[in-house]
Amino acid sequence: MAVVKTYQFDGKTVQMADDFYRDVSKEEILQRIRQFQEAAGALLYRQQKAMEGKGTVG
Repeated sequence: MAVVKTYQFDGKTVQMADDFYRDVSKEEILQRIRQFQEAAGALLYRQQKAMEGKGTVG
């Protein structure tokens, strides 16, 4: 397994590995992508709300 992409969200590190798609059906790949997008969206939402609470966002 090799890390192919690293994301930073709200102080958290998310790494995508090359085995993310290995031996997985197309439906499972799409489900994993949706789950990743939902998790990333939730982290970004919480980050935005925290920044608004500190008065650092418009």
